[in-house]
Amino acid sequence: MDRSRSLCSLAFAICAACVSNVAPNPAFPANPPPNPSGEPPNDAVGPEAAGAPTVPTVPEAKAGAPDPGPTVVGHKPASPPSPPIVTDVVPIDPSRPMPADTLGTDAMLALEEPASVMVDGRADVFSSGLTKADAARGGVLPTRLALAPGGGVIRARSIRGQTGCAGGAAVGPDDTGCAGLVGVFLGDRSGRATRGGDASPGAAELAPKLGETFFVGDGLTGTGTGTMQTFKIPKGATKLYLGYVGGSYAHNTGGVSAIVTQHAK
Repeated sequence: MDRSRSLCSLAFAICAACVSNVAPNPAFPANPPPNPSGEPPNDAVGPEAAGAPTVPTVPEAKAGAPDPGPTVVGHKPASPPSPPIVTDVVPIDPSRPMPADTLGTDAMLALEEPASVMVDGRADVFSSGLTKADAARGGVLPTRLALAPGGGVIRARSIRGQTGCAGGAAVGPDDTGCAGLVGVFLGDRSGRATRGGDASPGAAELAPKLGETFFVGDGLTGTGTGTMQTFKIPKGATKLYLGYVGGSYAHNTGGVSAIVTQHAK
């Protein structure tokens, strides 16, 4: 009996010694280790804590702000087109039927600045200064160019196109008949246009009177050749009109384009 008690006591002592020699689990320290870098502790959880790269967040739009729409990746948007420059305009096709309204255009001149205009083949030069073309002749109002103050001279270039008048074949602006381009200077109170005496091309300089028509043609001293003609602006003139002479304009076709410039001298 005493021997059994001694053996039990010895076994109990051996078990106690084994338990006292077991080291604590280092994976679960009682206190965290010191931070040698001095940086604040990382409170991130998830992939960020494992060192994965973070994705930048898009700030939320303010309430009431307009939606900017999706971001388009690719080429930059094309620049807006440049303002149109003065160029030779394609003339009116004399083989096509003419509309009821005029195809002519008007312009306001500034010194040394060219202006591009169209002259309808039915432009009745004797309706210059009126608000409506004379219905008895069946034409349309002539092209009107408001002059810059100060007078000076007019030069016209790039006068191109063909005009058919009275049902005849279309011809160029240097025609000495009803298809030839003419002009007239008028003032604010100068009345209506009258037929002038100069109706032929060739002169390098012309000094037409106020209210009298004068020949413009293709604006050159020769047909398609020569030097540019100069037309002196008469005193009191405020407008230049371009059109055609004739007794009837209803069956005229085509027209011309022209670039007109007012010079100080």
